[in-house]
Amino acid sequence: MSLTSVVIKNIGQQLIAYESANGSVGSQPFADVITIFGKLQKILSKLAGISGYNSLLRRSLMMGKTKAKSLEMIQIRSDGALELNVAHAANSHLLLEESAGDILLTQFLGLLVTFIGETLTVNLLRDVWPNVPFEKANVPSRDIG
Repeated sequence: MSLTSVVIKNIGQQLIAYESANGSVGSQPFADVITIFGKLQKILSKLAGISGYNSLLRRSLMMGKTKAKSLEMIQIRSDGALELNVAHAANSHLLLEESAGDILLTQFLGLLVTFIGETLTVNLLRDVWPNVPFEKANVPSRDIG
């Protein structure tokens, strides 16, 4: 079974919902997505290094900006962490779109599947979020056959 863009989007939405329900982040816009990327960075930096992770994240952000203009307010620090550019937000009439995090995460997961394959991507996600029921997103089972 191939991971379609709809399945990838569903996975991203499940991760955001899980972090929203189980995380300790406040009401900061984009906080759940920042938490997700922090967790992804820890595991993916071990595989691809911080520069590889940052490259993938930069490309995802660039692609996401075509779908959510408000992603212009998001910056990637040199350590790979995402942050809201407060100065840009204060000088802009843009509000961070509610769907912006979903869009960025979907772009990132889609690129990750392209580069390392769906099996490894799903297994990495299951390692980081073992309690997320990915089967509801029609994700193939963990068995590598």
